[in-house]
Amino acid sequence: MAAFAVFEVPGKEIPKGTQALNDDQVSRLTIIVKDGHPYGLPSGAQLVFVEGNEHQVKRAEELFSAFATKPKNQDALRAQLMKEEDEAAGGVGFIFG
Repeated sequence: MAAFAVFEVPGKEIPKGTQALNDDQVSRLTIIVKDGHPYGLPSGAQLVFVEGNEHQVKRAEELFSAFATKPKNQDALRAQLMKEEDEAAGGVGFIFG
């Protein structure tokens, strides 16, 4: 399994999160950004998921640690995000099948 991390980014820190995602190493990861409210975060916050090479995930952790937190339920959030992405991809396949 690839390395991964999930971050909770407060609304006021979203520009910093965007900047971190544009880092040369981090931008090479699989990245999913979701509105955090459906995941129990305050309104305006984001949930950021990154997955890939362990070295690149560690770089993301270094950058995000300055302004974001890592939820305790990382594995459950990863599973939920992957399920949602799979369902969304399946829906597109159904439409364009």
